[in-house]
This record gives sequence, C-alpha cells and structure tokens, in this order.
Amino acid sequence: MIKRTGLFIYLLFIYSRDLLFSNLKLALQILTVKPKIGPNMIKLNVTFNNDRELLFLTHLITITPGTLSVDYLEKENNLLIHILFPEEEKDFVKKMNSDYIPLIRGIFG
Repeated sequence: MIKRTGLFIYLLFIYSRDLLFSNLKLALQILTVKPKIGPNMIKLNVTFNNDRELLFLTHLITITPGTLSVDYLEKENNLLIHILFPEEEKDFVKKMNSDYIPLIRGIFG
C-alpha cells in the first residue's frame, strides 16, 4: 500500500510537470504567426492486466493539451492517439513506455 501511494505521488509529480509544459507549448504555438502544428495519429502498443490501467492512461493522455486518446485496437493491443506535434512522436512513445506505463502498472497491478 505504501509503495503504491509513493508511485501515485511520483506519477502526479511527473504528470503535473508534463501538463504544465504541454499547456505552455500549445499556448506559445497558438500565439505565433506560423504555428508548427501538424495533427497526426499514432499507435502506442500497450498491454495491461486490467481495464482500470488502460482507462487511467487514456484519461491522462486526453486531459493533456495536444494529445487525445481516440480508440483502443484490442486485437493489436494498440492505443490510437491523436497528437498535434508529429515531430515529438518518438519522444511521446518513449515517455509513455519508460515513465507512465510502468508507474500505472505499479499502482494498479
């Protein structure tokens, strides 16, 4: 229980930081003369033990400015995500696989 609480607090810290930076980046792009926004759809391979883990991740993605969870492709275990900055696709997938997914598994697993 203590470990899960610690993981949850750490996840909140990481998510708060990412939420702040996403808000600032999107606001700056909106205020520029030529925004570098290029909507794109990506697939994120995810395998969770239960639906709560998937639901939690999709909510975090949807609440973050610039990203939106669109669909879960159950046969492929892929989450279809809409992103506004396609040049950050590799960083986004890396962050999900290294930070968010392991923490969510630790909290709910």
